[in-house]
Amino acid sequence: MKYLLFLVVAFISISLNAQYFYKDIVGTEETNSLIRLYRSHKVQGVAITGYDADGTRSEDFFGQQLFQSNKLKTITRSGVTDESQLISDFDDQSRIVKTEDTTAQQFILTMQQEG
Repeated sequence: MKYLLFLVVAFISISLNAQYFYKDIVGTEETNSLIRLYRSHKVQGVAITGYDADGTRSEDFFGQQLFQSNKLKTITRSGVTDESQLISDFDDQSRIVKTEDTTAQQFILTMQQEG
């Protein structure tokens, strides 16, 4: 019985880690595709609208994306959250090379290693 419980717990933990990495890969490719689309249509900025659970527009939400050459800056804030900035740097082939995430007093930096 203990062996079976161990196998179940091990399987669940492996599945959860796989889902985490899957989201990283898919999310990165979606952002790369978005940048290629912005570049091809010469987009400089996007206004983001937030909606409440009942489908009404949230007046407390603010969001925008600013795109300049090799940098995409996404800024969001609402009545219940502090301002958050996600800044992604791209290479000439529209691939993410660095992402900075600032939320409240946290600062997270993720860099992709060449090779």
